[in-house]
Amino acid sequence: MRALRRNHACVLGRTLLAAVTLLAGIPPASAQFQDIYRTEGATIRLLSEPPNENGAIRAALAIDLEPGWKTYWRDPGESGLAPVLDISASQGVSGLTVDFPAPSRFREGDNVSNGYDQPVVIALSAHADATVPRLVLRATLGLCREICVPVSVDLSRDLGLMPDLADANAIDRAFLSRPAHADAPLDAHFDEDGSHLVIDGAQGSDFFVAGPAGWGFGPARIEDGAWRVPVLASPLTGDDDAFEAVSTRDDAATATRFDLRLRP
Repeated sequence: MRALRRNHACVLGRTLLAAVTLLAGIPPASAQFQDIYRTEGATIRLLSEPPNENGAIRAALAIDLEPGWKTYWRDPGESGLAPVLDISASQGVSGLTVDFPAPSRFREGDNVSNGYDQPVVIALSAHADATVPRLVLRATLGLCREICVPVSVDLSRDLGLMPDLADANAIDRAFLSRPAHADAPLDAHFDEDGSHLVIDGAQGSDFFVAGPAGWGFGPARIEDGAWRVPVLASPLTGDDDAFEAVSTRDDAATATRFDLRLRP
């Protein structure tokens, strides 16, 4: 399959945002690790529980948005900044898995974005490889009101500490809000010119797709019984790439991970 084309307006917008971030040289929020950071528009907190007997760690990133502010899902849509979460600076902790709640869509000018306009708690799973592990999370997020403000913050938790009741409830809420896993495979393919991802057997009221770095998708619509998802940006080449689709209906959501083999 030939390389997919790019939506140049969307790519230009994302490139400019990335350039602003790099040129600004955004430092971590604090040289001293902390588990809470307050900035305009949001309070960002790292929550965690001690590892269980198998070393499994449950943690969460809580983004307490102020009214009128938004942040973004894995694929931000036509505008915005995808979150980047990294734990490589941790001590004795590895294997991060991030499970986002199902996003919603909101309009920003002429663009439609995917994300959250209410406080959100994101589930984090990892594994402890040491007896006294310390979780260090570097989070780069887009926080938006009229304009998008990139925020990069280092947060840290001693995993020997028990969360208080409110934080323990927030961690539970993060894991309960994960979309249910769908066992049935998706019948997914690109159309002939590579401008849309097509998923046959459309179900649900909305459908979101996120791919590896370099991919971007627009709002899905149903056509002839299939979801058609515009491809806003794509790598020029690719092999087996892992994608995630989230289907929503009312307050329920289902997530499916799938691979598409790309051949230029």
